[in-house]
Amino acid sequence: MVLFLLFSLNLTTKLFSETIQSETKINIFWEYRDINEQIKLYEISASKPTKLWEMGNTKKLSEIPLGKEIQNSTLYLETNKSKRFILVMKNNSSKTLHFFAAPHELSPPELSLGFKFKCLCLNHVYKIPPGEYWYRVVEIHLDDNFKNKEVNVTHDLIKVDS
Repeated sequence: MVLFLLFSLNLTTKLFSETIQSETKINIFWEYRDINEQIKLYEISASKPTKLWEMGNTKKLSEIPLGKEIQNSTLYLETNKSKRFILVMKNNSSKTLHFFAAPHELSPPELSLGFKFKCLCLNHVYKIPPGEYWYRVVEIHLDDNFKNKEVNVTHDLIKVDS
């Protein structure tokens, strides 16, 4: 009986350890060029369905289908899984903000294989009226061959004169 319990405990510990180790820590960073506002990441509300690429502007944060804020812009994702979430930025200035996102960079760059980020760097100028929130639904996917414990993703957000 004791041997069975020890074997079961060892197997459970091993399975739990492998589950923890199979997740990749994804750190998302933003470099702001002439932009004072900052992007925050949020889970998607389970009660409000959204579609990938959904985007808009609104005066009230409550009109965006947000779940809880993703702390430190850090996600955890298993290989062969996808994660959708929402990017949000508020324009606190008195002028309309126009910006675009340069293509993201992964660090280390060797981790690019198997990493897919359907994000906001799509050769598009985004616009946020004064006092409004801008949001976009995005998605990260890790292929089966993505085998790393941690990756950093950086976007440069660049202000454009209107």
